[in-house]
Amino acid sequence: MTASGTYLGAGRQRVHPLTPVLKAWKGLTALIVVLVVNFGTGVVTGAAAVAGAAGDTPLVTVALGSAGVVVLIVLVGAVSMWSWSKRFFELDAEELRIGHGILFRQRRTARYDRVQSVDIRQPLIPRLLGLGELTVETAGGADSALVISYLKVPELERLRAEILAATRTRPVPGGAAAPRPAPGRAPSGLSASELSASELSAPGPAASGPTASGPTASGPAVAEPPAPGRVAPGMPYPMPDAEPGRILAGPVPARMLFGMIALSFGFGALTVIAGAAVAWFAGGGVVGAVIALGGLFGLIWVPLDRFWRQTLTLNEESRRLKITAGLASTRKQTVPLHRIHALRVRRPFLWRGPGWAELNSSIAGYGASDEQSGDTVLVAVGTDASVEANAATVLDRIGAADRTPIRHWRSPERAKWLSPIDWSRQSVSLSQAGISATWGRLSEKASVVPWRHVQGAALTQGPLQRRLGIAHVQAAVVAGPAQVVARDLAVDDARALLAEILEDRRAGRLR
Repeated sequence: MTASGTYLGAGRQRVHPLTPVLKAWKGLTALIVVLVVNFGTGVVTGAAAVAGAAGDTPLVTVALGSAGVVVLIVLVGAVSMWSWSKRFFELDAEELRIGHGILFRQRRTARYDRVQSVDIRQPLIPRLLGLGELTVETAGGADSALVISYLKVPELERLRAEILAATRTRPVPGGAAAPRPAPGRAPSGLSASELSASELSAPGPAASGPTASGPTASGPAVAEPPAPGRVAPGMPYPMPDAEPGRILAGPVPARMLFGMIALSFGFGALTVIAGAAVAWFAGGGVVGAVIALGGLFGLIWVPLDRFWRQTLTLNEESRRLKITAGLASTRKQTVPLHRIHALRVRRPFLWRGPGWAELNSSIAGYGASDEQSGDTVLVAVGTDASVEANAATVLDRIGAADRTPIRHWRSPERAKWLSPIDWSRQSVSLSQAGISATWGRLSEKASVVPWRHVQGAALTQGPLQRRLGIAHVQAAVVAGPAQVVARDLAVDDARALLAEILEDRRAGRLR
């Protein structure tokens, strides 16, 4: 799908007018619940008086009650409109800006050369209204996401396409910004597939003047932001969803997803059911049992909503992965391949019967996944063969293809005093592709990081490890679930591994 306008250089844009209400609906709901629980009788009596149901209620009381309700509604509406008028986003030649706040105004910016990914999310209530939000992840780890809430989905698609196109601009030596590409085209006549990861991620200086084909950040002042959806005329941008891609995994079958939930949270579910039974027989009655069983609903609902029909798609031309998932709240997540720094394959004990595994990752700029950050899980559940194949596909594009071990170390037998269950499964290997480590017996895990994403390494020893002559070596990788740690190696092996990693860093080799 294409659009007929462009946000770039169009000045400040407003979000949807319902944004303040949708942002505050959880708080309003909680307030109503508190009022009903604590003042239920008074609220019912007051409502009856306002409606004239109480025959002995004076007319003045009814009028005052009605006026109070009207004034409250007007005040809430006025504050919402005031808050909406202070919310904006803006795309200029160099960066994205967002702002909001009445008494305490907040302004945040994201340079295009710092953008990690651009994702679309649709929480349940906004989704029912055809609205969603755009999350722009930037370098910086936790709390680095800029969120634009809320817009119509077609507007979000257009905005995401423009931001992704802007990230492909390469800096020009000498301090001037390169001319921005025509919409849908890569700069300097190159296709998107010809742009290297270093070109996409290398930071450049801010532009000090106008660009050859785009406006400057200090363009004409805009007195009032236009209404939602009104943008400056320009060439259409290709929508990312319209780009060709190869499905690597998914959609996750419902039976496999329910099986994953049952095998992952079965013990927790039994605990919750036992708690409900105890609450019932201990005198808590129906209310206590229902509250206890509410925890069971949460155990099932959270992963179900998060991974429902999860699909992983690879776009070779733009070198991006696209992840779509969600039942009540949906998300469309785009991850540039060069932002994936490490991978982890996990096989929980109960998953080995059906032969299932999970593929997770550490992505630059995401840190620990939260409500605003993107999801680092590439494949929530799949067969062992498919997960291994998908991991190999991603590794082939972010590092060397040859993963044959060159050096290999294992935990010595004396490590069983600290890791009696896992010691025989703990190992680490070096290859042309990078560093890989395996550990875990009850829950098998294997992580790998390409050499280009290894930022260093550290050797650590606790008091008991020193007495046993063993040590850990951890490769420095961006924050995330995929971490490479060589556990409980003999000290000589740990020092040899550390020397290999540090020598690679000093030599600047990309094997």
